Amino acid sequence: MNPAAPGTGPAYRSEAITGRGTKPGRSAVARRQAWEGRIFALPFILGFLAFWLYPMAYSVYLVFQDWDLLFPPSFAGLDNIVEFRTSP
Repeated sequence: MNPAAPGTGPAYRSEAITGRGTKPGRSAVARRQAWEGRIFALPFILGFLAFWLYPMAYSVYLVFQDWDLLFPPSFAGLDNIVEFRTSP
């Protein structure tokens, strides 16, 4: 009986038994630790989004608006920036 050429037969016993290949990768413990790390970082990520990224993005939005707090904002384009640069 000839042995199969390397790489042609089932690489893992589970593949030989079930007929399905199992991809070598991280163990269940490693996957769990990865998820625990993501959950551990989640409060920082949510805080970053809520207290830094959102206000910064909203500020950029407001730069292009003409708004006096009494009426709804209207799009002003670059007029606010030009006025800021030309005013003493």
